[in-house]
Amino acid sequence: MSEILVLSFGSNLGDRKYYLGAALKLMQQVLGEEPLELSPIIETKAVGFSGPDFLDMAAVFKTNIPPLDVLSFCKDVERSLGRDEKLEYGPDGKRIYHDRTIDIDILFYGNLTLDTAELTLPHPQVFQREYVSEMLQSLELARPLLLSFKGKICNFAGF
Repeated sequence: MSEILVLSFGSNLGDRKYYLGAALKLMQQVLGEEPLELSPIIETKAVGFSGPDFLDMAAVFKTNIPPLDVLSFCKDVERSLGRDEKLEYGPDGKRIYHDRTIDIDILFYGNLTLDTAELTLPHPQVFQREYVSEMLQSLELARPLLLSFKGKICNFAGF
């Protein structure tokens, strides 16, 4: 059975529009599907570190590829476009973020909730970053997921 897959794409290095387009095209190829919907591209400030502004967008796909395989594809596409993922954590245990040519996040995989070392669904920062909600509001197929999880996530996170 196919699920609605919502991905976000962000870039703050080099030709940001090129990286968004290239990542979207490569994800289409590995998923074997064209996106059902695309959000507008928006420009946002870097969150969690000082760096150039990001261009961000979201895309909705239908897929039957398991979520951990989708995550693996996302990482492969990021590496193929020059992403050097440096996982660093500060003394407080919080992740330290860096500039990147491309960042692809799985925001939703249908109504699936998942909390593993590799992947948390829905993405834990969907409701913490205003620009993500803004992008999702523009996607008709993502809105029900956004509304479905909002109460659950906010209650869980203490909002």
